[in-house]
Amino acid sequence: MASTQSRASIWTAAALFFLSLLMVGGGVLYILSRQPAAPISIIHGSVHPAMITVYITGEVERPGVYQVTANARIVDLMNAANGPLADADLQQVDLAQSLTDGEEVIVPRIGQTLTTASGNTGTTTQTTLLNINKATAAEMHTQLRMSLKMANSIVAYRTKHGPFHNIADLLHVPISTRTLKRITPLITLGG
Repeated sequence: MASTQSRASIWTAAALFFLSLLMVGGGVLYILSRQPAAPISIIHGSVHPAMITVYITGEVERPGVYQVTANARIVDLMNAANGPLADADLQQVDLAQSLTDGEEVIVPRIGQTLTTASGNTGTTTQTTLLNINKATAAEMHTQLRMSLKMANSIVAYRTKHGPFHNIADLLHVPISTRTLKRITPLITLGG
């Protein structure tokens, strides 16, 4: 009887060993039959491009502040604003001009005259200086290419404190020194 029990144990052990071999062999075959995984690519550098913030106003569908890539041009900003309105005068806008952080772009309507200023060279073309002590916010907005909010702040300051006696007094509004430097060749205090 002991030998029968011993034989049963041997057969059980042999069966378990055989089943184990089948499972391991099947696993190996399964692994070998699988398709190799796609190679992983490692990209060095920034995943997100550098962004700048710019403001577009005037004759565009959605004027406002936009974040665009650092190498964007005015045409890219205009597209972000859903394009120009039907009465936009694109002849006055250099669509290929590169944008800089904090820049404002004004898209004029047909028949509207804008002061043209080149941010890259600092040269300005204007036939008549704008009297900062008499100009409306709308005139400052279009002729000086500044936001309507800033133009309204200048008018409010002038109304509360009286006329400006020195162009540097505009810093009390306050406006940035960069903006003051840009508009100084375009304005006068009157006479």
